[in-house]
Parts: sequence; C-alpha cells; structure tokens
Amino acid sequence: MVLDRKLFENRSFLIKQIMLDLSIYFLCIFFIKRISDLGTFSYLYISLWIFSSYLFDRYHLRDINQNLLIKYFSKTLLIYLLLLGINFLILDNFVFNLGFLVSSLFSQIFFIKLNLKYLNRKQKWLTNDIKLMNFYISSKSLFKNNILYFYDKKNEVEFQKYNGFLIDIKSVDDSIMSILKNKKFLKKYFSLEWCEEFIELIPLDLLENTNLEEKILISKVEGFLKLFKRLFEFIFSLFILILCFPLIIFFSFLVFLHDGLPIFYSQLRTGKNNKKIRIYKIRSMKKDSEKNGPQWSTNKDPRITVIGRLIRKYRIDELPQLLSVFNGDLSLIGPRPERPEIDKILKKDIYLYNKRYLVNPGITGWAQVNYPYAASLKDARIKQSYDLYYVKNVSIILDLIIVFKTIRLILNRRGATPLPDNDSSCF
Repeated sequence: MVLDRKLFENRSFLIKQIMLDLSIYFLCIFFIKRISDLGTFSYLYISLWIFSSYLFDRYHLRDINQNLLIKYFSKTLLIYLLLLGINFLILDNFVFNLGFLVSSLFSQIFFIKLNLKYLNRKQKWLTNDIKLMNFYISSKSLFKNNILYFYDKKNEVEFQKYNGFLIDIKSVDDSIMSILKNKKFLKKYFSLEWCEEFIELIPLDLLENTNLEEKILISKVEGFLKLFKRLFEFIFSLFILILCFPLIIFFSFLVFLHDGLPIFYSQLRTGKNNKKIRIYKIRSMKKDSEKNGPQWSTNKDPRITVIGRLIRKYRIDELPQLLSVFNGDLSLIGPRPERPEIDKILKKDIYLYNKRYLVNPGITGWAQVNYPYAASLKDARIKQSYDLYYVKNVSIILDLIIVFKTIRLILNRRGATPLPDNDSSCF
C-alpha cells in the first residue's frame, strides 16, 4: 500500500493536469451548456479527451515553447477529432467544443508556467553509500534528483540545502551518526528503500551482499489478484486475437511478398519457475539472421527487413504471442521472457537474475515501459532492476500503470528498438 501511494505521488503533476481538465470541462458545461445536457455522452467526451491527451504526451510537457505546444496539442487534437468528428459538426455544440478546447489549452499553459520552477528544480540528497553513488554516476538519466557524496562534516546551515540523507548502514561513522540523530534538518532513508520509492527500481549493486533478497523478492501474485489477472488475460487475449486477426493476415501477406516463407517463427523462452515455453511472432528479421548464434539487437539493425521495421514500431509482430497468454504460458504483464541461451549468459553476470521468473513473464512489463530495448549487458542489468521492483511490488495499480504506459509507447512508436546512445529520456 505504501508503494501504491508513492506511485501516485510520483505522478502528482500528471494527476493535477487531469484534474485541471476535469474542472475546466465542468465549468464550461455550467457556463455554456445547460446542466440538464450532462448525459452519458458528456462523460464519454471528457474521458476520450483525457485519454488521448495522455496517450499523445500532452500531459508530459515539461516546458513552454511554441514548437512543443504545436506538436503535442495538435497530436491530441487530431486523435480527438477522429474520435468525435461528427460531434464537432453539430452547430448546437460548436460553442461548447471550441470554448472547452481553448480553455483547456490556455489553462494548461498557465498551469505549467506556474510550475516551471518546480518542474526544473532537482532535489539534492546526501549519501554515504558509495554503491549508490556509482550507480547514480553511471545511470544519471534514470534519476530526477541530484545525489552528492558525504565526505566530511557539515554545519547545520549547510544541511538545510539538502532534502535528505541516504544511508548505507554498513558505512556509518561518528559524523554520520551526528546527522542521523538530528531530526530537524534532514529526512533519512536507507538508500535501497529510497531507490524503490523515488526512482521505482531496485539497483542490483545495492542488493549484493545483503540478507534482504530472500525477504523482499517474493511474488505477491496470489489469491484474488492471481485469479483476476488470469480471467482478465484469458478474455482479453481472445478478444484481441479475434479483433486483430485481419491485421495479422494482412502483414503476414506483406512479409511473404517481401521475403518469402516462413511468415511466422517460434522460439523457446524461459517461463515461470524456469519452465521452458514457446512463443510465436510474425517474422521481422531476414532469414538465417542468427546463423552465427544469438546477438543483441542494435539501433538500425541490418538484419531487420523493411516490413519488419514497420511491424516492430507498432508491436504488430508481437500479436501472435497472445496465443501464449491465452493458454497461460505468458501473462500480459510481467518480466519479459528471455531465450534460454541468453539466460545462461545473463545468469553469470546479473545478480538475482532468476528472481524475475518468480512470476509469469509477460508481453509487456515494468522494465519495457521504463527503459529502451536492451542492447547490452548494462541495459540488461538496469532492466533486471526494474523487473525486481515489479516482482516485489506487483499489484493491480502497478499493472494498470504499465498498461497505460504501454499503449502510450506503442502509439508514439517508442521502445521497440534500441535507442542511439541508450537515450532513455523519452520514457
């Protein structure tokens, strides 16, 4: 429950913008339309507006400039017009629609301007944890805060400049103890707990040589949640397979025309408790692309075909995997299943690697929506940190966040291929 609450707190700016749109909408209804006009369609109207604004990044603006405003607002408006275009042609609603859209845009501009200092201000934390500092230095793009290493005594005035102290309990000396006893100036967290709450992952380096892993990395997908997930995934996978069947046939035909047979390919992957499972995909790579053995995919990978690049952008190649969700080998949400050959390599170099298989692996997961396509051992270690966070904190709230983030990434064509220089800023 604590982590669920923190998930909401970490998204407070997003939630405030949604609440702002809701307030503007109902004010427009009050002043422009009659209250009696508030029917089912009105709730659909605002729901679609909020959903499309989220999907196309309007709520993820962190600055005000002309290019950003045109880009994000036009994308949101386009999808909204497609969804509700007929309604925009009705003269009786024209004033209301125009009033709401203009009010929503300008209220958001005003709101972001008011919060620019907050958005651009990074918290500053002190720490005596050298492992945390090393992780921070090597992976700064994952942090929204500045972390400074505590190297000497500081007076009370200096402590007021910092938001708190991140503690490595094994490295506490007299100068650290004087800080821990002073409750007036600094918030105090164990560094592992802070990473879990503030950056929503569990760094592997901080777990090594501790006795915490057996206690905290235990799957909580039991009872009602387990039954609810399985029932939902069974119905959902069947529905999407039926709905997308024409899409699968169409792109299968394109693959055949461009590169011949086979159209589909199957791979062995590792499932829950290291059970071997088989998944199916539409082929996106050239024939015999791995005749020399498994390889990391790269940005602009020459093995991917022209049709393959298209279907990977929108995850169309992944649709046949819903067969594995339907039969229970995969979940919709969970750590991404890896090939046994790559598992053998990663187990040697990644701490607690097997813990990711305490839960059913998934088509999408916490690591997939927070970090680009893994293209190196460093990437795989960071993704494992996200997977451990998911295994420890799995909940309906976390799964819903992953669903929404997945849809947003797919529609914005992100995360399907490695980014240049491992740039994860768009996530």
